Amino acid sequence: MLSKTSSTVDNKGDNEAKQNCERRPDRSHALYDEGRALIEVGDLQQAVERLKQSVELGPHFKTLELLGECLLKLRRPLEAIVPLAAASTLNNQVRAITPGTSLLGMRRVP
Repeated sequence: MLSKTSSTVDNKGDNEAKQNCERRPDRSHALYDEGRALIEVGDLQQAVERLKQSVELGPHFKTLELLGECLLKLRRPLEAIVPLAAASTLNNQVRAITPGTSLLGMRRVP
């Protein structure tokens, strides 16, 4: 009987862990949305923090791309290299840098 009770407890713990894992993509997407909203109001530093949190929960090329672009706008090009490279690796058919943006993101190129 003890083993059955122990098994029931273990299954309950497994189910909770599984549910937490299933919720992570939703939380990751919510953090991505918060990051985008912060960008729209000009709070790039807070956007970077939200996007980093989103990447930790579930890396997605678009989140990494946006994170890199924010870092470029904040004039932190060395920090932008890793997320932009990761974005291009995750989805090599999508550009990691917006056309017309210089590599350092400091000025528009005609």
